[in-house]
Amino acid sequence: MTDSSTISLGLGSSHKETGDFDVIGTITRKNSHLTTIRAFTKLDHIFDNGASGYVQWFGNRIKTVWPGLGVNRSQENDIETQYNVEINDIHNISLGGNIRFVRVSSDQSRVDDLDFRDEPYNEEWGGLFLADSWEASKRLTLEMQLRGDYYSDTEIDWAGRVSSLLALDDEQKHILRFSGAKAYRAQQFWMKKVLKRELKRPYLHCNQLLLSILYLK
Repeated sequence: MTDSSTISLGLGSSHKETGDFDVIGTITRKNSHLTTIRAFTKLDHIFDNGASGYVQWFGNRIKTVWPGLGVNRSQENDIETQYNVEINDIHNISLGGNIRFVRVSSDQSRVDDLDFRDEPYNEEWGGLFLADSWEASKRLTLEMQLRGDYYSDTEIDWAGRVSSLLALDDEQKHILRFSGAKAYRAQQFWMKKVLKRELKRPYLHCNQLLLSILYLK
């Protein structure tokens, strides 16, 4: 477009086949198929103050054929944005967020297929994040990341990470890194509806401490 703005477009497709396997006590007698079509468009921009940012849309169309379970179709549409700026030559800050819409439906091709009642299933979720890399001194850099998400079916959760990078020499060839993080993954909302019961939320929850030494040649 211009020297400061660019647009990217993309379209891709994949197909996967899986052999016979046992699902919920039913042995499938045919291969299962997973077909995915993905498209995206992205606008990148560099601002007059040197900051950068982008706005992106992507969509997924997924069709899953599971003999003995049925034919499942899902659609995802996601809009996300991010802004990156450097402040006083010591802070590199990124902030942004996204909104996603998900729809899952199914077809029963055989009488013994699993019955997905009350479908199609719909979920909307959105999130915001903030990240900062602070060069506190020549040898010490502190990093912070914080993200919060709201799911229409599982409500609110958050994740975060704090790290420190300490160079043990002026050449910064030996770096000591210490990190602490809290992460999560929301349960698949359509599975909860199929099972007709609440699953423990969050589906995956992780607290982590990490100490590592990096050697850079």
